[in-house]
Amino acid sequence: MPMTRLGYIGIEASDVPAWAAFAREICGFDVEAVNDACAFRFDERARRILVVPGVRDDLAFAGFEVDSDGELDQRVARLRDAGISVSSGSDSEAALRGVTRFFRFCDPNGTPFELAVEVQSAPTPFRSPLVEGGFVTGDGGLGHIVLGTTDLAASEAFCADFLGAGISDHIHDKIGPMSVTVAFLHLNPRHHSIAYAGLPVSLPKRLNHVMVEAATLEDVGLAYDRARAAGVPISRTLGQHPNDRMVSFYCRTPSGFDLEFGWGGVRIDTQPWTPGRFERFSTWGHQPGGQQS
Repeated sequence: MPMTRLGYIGIEASDVPAWAAFAREICGFDVEAVNDACAFRFDERARRILVVPGVRDDLAFAGFEVDSDGELDQRVARLRDAGISVSSGSDSEAALRGVTRFFRFCDPNGTPFELAVEVQSAPTPFRSPLVEGGFVTGDGGLGHIVLGTTDLAASEAFCADFLGAGISDHIHDKIGPMSVTVAFLHLNPRHHSIAYAGLPVSLPKRLNHVMVEAATLEDVGLAYDRARAAGVPISRTLGQHPNDRMVSFYCRTPSGFDLEFGWGGVRIDTQPWTPGRFERFSTWGHQPGGQQS
């Protein structure tokens, strides 16, 4: 199946202005006001993250980009042939997302997914005064999202069948008293564009975190300092994951889920890829609640 990329996400937020300030002052994104919403840009694409007003403070949709109208139509037909409900987005909804066409459907957990084509480019190059090295996107898409599921096998199979996902690896570890297995799925050379945390119960929020990858380690350190100086809650201190080798920290967004700001993720440039299994989420660091190791 041809390559897919995480092209954009939408967030329903109770405090859109707080998100605009967080994106501009902590993350170093460009912020565009769009009526009562706002859109964030951090590469050549016009809109990577869209924040719309609402009460959920959670992921509103995740948009996956394909390369052509023909590929989009084939993916939609495959979903419909499997009995999955698919609806087309309106022209105004597509314009808000910065795409020409898209279709919406849900994963087995009810998480709203979208397939889109021709994610629009911005008219000017992206230059951030805070993140001078820029962000790693391109063929790896905007970054990754981590979602919860009570049926890990069904979620893995769904993404394999309809998004062309492959298993990168699994991590089995404990979060407090709870044992959790996380499946990391690649759609392109990025180590994972989606991860699912297998949980015994559904959590209040669909989205655990969204990750953006800086091109330099220095920019991660500077973002970490900005977040701490601004009083943004640090969910996990600087650390490194064993599977994708990402050096990162996690901070709390205005909607209560986390943003991971990272650097140095490995790429899956060779096939076939042999999935690994790890017994801890972090090789070092990533202490909870701002604790120092």
